[in-house]
Amino acid sequence: MTENASDSETNRTGKIIVNSIPDGVSVKLDGKDTGKTPATLENITAGFHKVEVNLPDNRQISRNISVSAGNTSTICLNKYTEKEVNIIKAIGIYIALTSIMCTAPGPPRSG
Repeated sequence: MTENASDSETNRTGKIIVNSIPDGVSVKLDGKDTGKTPATLENITAGFHKVEVNLPDNRQISRNISVSAGNTSTICLNKYTEKEVNIIKAIGIYIALTSIMCTAPGPPRSG
């Protein structure tokens, strides 16, 4: 049985999906420009690769990612640090609870 070229390529390559917060930042794979987020990078040779994004605040974030043949690896690069994300979540929970407490109906008034 002979495998055709597309089957052979699928057996040696995978995909990387790159998301970022915010969207629309430049993506590099192994130092080469690949477009902007959100991005789906196809036919990526199996193995380890370096994904980099340049954020609007001029910070560069890079991560090493493993690609397996025939599979898709997903990475989300965020402009916020883990500490900042936790603070934002805490503020969001506080605001949500405050809104609920302020808009919750009280007992009927007798008049």
